Formats: sequence, structure tokens, C-alpha cells
Amino acid sequence: LNDTLFDQCILKSNPTWTDQMRNLLNPHYDPLKKCDRSYRPWSTLDPDGRVSIRSEFRDAKCRARPILLKTEYTNAYGRWYGIEERHVFENDIVEVECTRSGKVSYKFLHSQIWTGEKRCITPPGTGSSEEKKQKPPSVYIMLMDSFGASHAKRVFPKTLQYLKEKFEAVEMHHMNKVGENSRPNGIAFLFGK
Repeated sequence: LNDTLFDQCILKSNPTWTDQMRNLLNPHYDPLKKCDRSYRPWSTLDPDGRVSIRSEFRDAKCRARPILLKTEYTNAYGRWYGIEERHVFENDIVEVECTRSGKVSYKFLHSQIWTGEKRCITPPGTGSSEEKKQKPPSVYIMLMDSFGASHAKRVFPKTLQYLKEKFEAVEMHHMNKVGENSRPNGIAFLFGK
């Protein structure tokens, strides 16, 4: 090979903050200033996959349903379950809706990471003596797209620092968008295509 100017490709790293961006910053702006910070949702999605309603809202008639991914652009909605049924949700997103006096007064989306395994409905230790000990995964992939790397460094600096320091996270530089939404970009990243 010839050691010429054209035998290498050096990718430029752009600055995180430009002078133009610094002029737009207002450190005193607080978008949550007028928000009620004491608000707590009426419902919780418990670790066992069941929805619970806080005691002060027991007078409301509440129900929940699973929301599943149908296509990249549409969802599939499951049937509604009354909260009193104590249904175990084995999916990632659960919608809760409560009514008072016949009017919808509360809606909330809960999220969880469901691995696809059946939930243990009996308390741990009360089932079979041959309960399996599961080995946790040793590699996690967190794919964040829809914004550039410099934007991520501006918006999530502490998160990125934490992931790098505590979990030895690796930031993939110079990854380009190859399709719409996360799935095609994730596939291209994982398979190098």
C-alpha cells in the first residue's frame, strides 16, 4: 500500500457545544416551575405484573389492558381487565383507566421489562424445592436513536458518565441512520450491514 493522503479516512468529531448554542442557554429557566411536584399516580404496576390502585382512589372503577407492538407504526390493544381481577400482565406496556361518576378521570401508561418468561405467581420459597437459579445476562445493549451523539452529550451528560463509569459502557461513534425507527437501525448496528 502507498502511504498517501488517500489511504486513510479520519472522521471528524464535532464539538458538543457551539458558540451559537451557548448564546441560547438560560440556566434560570425551569420548565417544571409551575408543576405540582406532589402529584403521585393513582396506580402502580407491581413487580409481579399486577396493577394496584392507591387506597384513596378505591372508590373509582378502574381497569387495565395490555398494549402490544403490532407494526412499527401501530399498536395492538388487549382486552380490558378489572383491577379486582388481579390479572398478571406479561407484556411491556399496560394502560390503566379509571372512571368516577361515569366519566374518565384518570389514565396512565405503565411500563416494565418483560422477558417472555412466565411469572411466578406463588411467593418465592413456597413452590418447588427445585427452583431454578437464573444467571443474569452479562451484556446489555441500550440503543438510543432519534438524536445525534452531540445532542446526547448535551442532554444526558450525567447518564452517559454514569453508564461509562459504573457499567463500562461503550459509546459507538459515527453510527449513521439506515432506516426509520429503532429496529432497522439496531439490526444494522448489530449485524454491521
